[in-house]
Amino acid sequence: MKKRLVMLLFLVTVLALNSILIPTYTFAAPIEDFSYEITSEGINITKYNGDDVGVTIEGKYTINGKVYDVAKIDEYAFEGSDIESITISEGILKIAEGAFYNCDSITSVILPYSVEEIGLYAFDDCNKLTDVTVLNPDAVIGDSAFGYYYSGRKYYIVDGFSISGEENSTAQEYAITNNMNFKVYTRKVGDVNGDQNTDIIDLVRLKKILCGIITTDVSNADVNGDGKTSAEDLVALGRLLFIGEENMEKHTVVLKDKDGNILKESEVFHGFAAKAPEAPEVNGYTFSGWNQPFSCVVSDMVVVAQYQKITDPSIIIDNVSAKPGETATVNVTIVNNPGLYGAIITYTYDTKLTLTEATAGSAFGNLDVSFGQYKSPFTVVCDGMDKPAIEDGTIMSLTFTVPSDAAAGQKFNISGSYLEGDIVDNDFKDVDLDIISGSITVE
Repeated sequence: MKKRLVMLLFLVTVLALNSILIPTYTFAAPIEDFSYEITSEGINITKYNGDDVGVTIEGKYTINGKVYDVAKIDEYAFEGSDIESITISEGILKIAEGAFYNCDSITSVILPYSVEEIGLYAFDDCNKLTDVTVLNPDAVIGDSAFGYYYSGRKYYIVDGFSISGEENSTAQEYAITNNMNFKVYTRKVGDVNGDQNTDIIDLVRLKKILCGIITTDVSNADVNGDGKTSAEDLVALGRLLFIGEENMEKHTVVLKDKDGNILKESEVFHGFAAKAPEAPEVNGYTFSGWNQPFSCVVSDMVVVAQYQKITDPSIIIDNVSAKPGETATVNVTIVNNPGLYGAIITYTYDTKLTLTEATAGSAFGNLDVSFGQYKSPFTVVCDGMDKPAIEDGTIMSLTFTVPSDAAAGQKFNISGSYLEGDIVDNDFKDVDLDIISGSITVE
């Protein structure tokens, strides 16, 4: 009797979830709707032959009893099609040149994380396409891939067009380069398949990922935000679906720097993880972690960044910030100086920066300092004179100009290196120095 009751309750719950949470969606187009070729990488879809206005291209198809991945939507495969909506499934790697050229009825499209390349003119001349989301932050995006239409022998940006993606992504770079509106995409909690909804389909997908049936897009299955994919994510997603996001208990997590300044404050679902900001750099110290874990939050928390003083001989490149188009001076300092008689150090920096000036600092005042070309990478030679340099402090200052089109939050890295035997003391013995990289972050 008890078993029957439990089974009945289970069926009622499943039926309730199905009736509430399963959205309306377009059924997948059968492989018969396409012309295609099979390559070593998988299926290349070369032409759409169907007549449905809502098309879902699956990531896999079975042909003659064998399962193939869809590797590419080939050149001009949907050119001039009357489709009104297109769903591109996870697993598809490439959208080739002009694949959806002149599809005038498409209004929005989400390109999944698996898409590594979006070809030239891929969605060009789609006059109603105003909403494009690129989930892969590193996807290669070709010129005029979307957002343009052709009229009167001129190209124009589609009215109301915007592109969404992660901060500092190639999607954001595309938007800046083409003077288009960019929106930061924030994945909804529990949205495993990236369709901007959290529903029973995500639960099914998560089960397939945990069982190894699906191996792509695994990072999106980290529902509770603890940095891994496990059965705990299944429990978290089940709670979200059953209880509802609006009814989930929340806790406040405050993350502070070593001086007690608030770095980030957020509300976190019970049992979920808080996401930490990048810990600020502190000259002369290295970040060693946080004073308590926050991978499973069950109460309000205050978390503080921890640091360790650098005790080994080290060269430290500063972390500074600047606005687009402005100059920024990055100091290079030495701590725990063992006494140097000569050094050859090579500096490498992001080539989007322009190095305008390099000056020697006081800590190498006893050394004759000379510079190479102001081009990354460039080499600084410090030759010994009458006595070695023994002071801690600034060994040189580098002044850069930040690109005027740089985006807020964008980081330009600056690093240093040397070869064995290039740093010596007064007895011409090798000195082992750590070189800690720095950066310029755009305000």
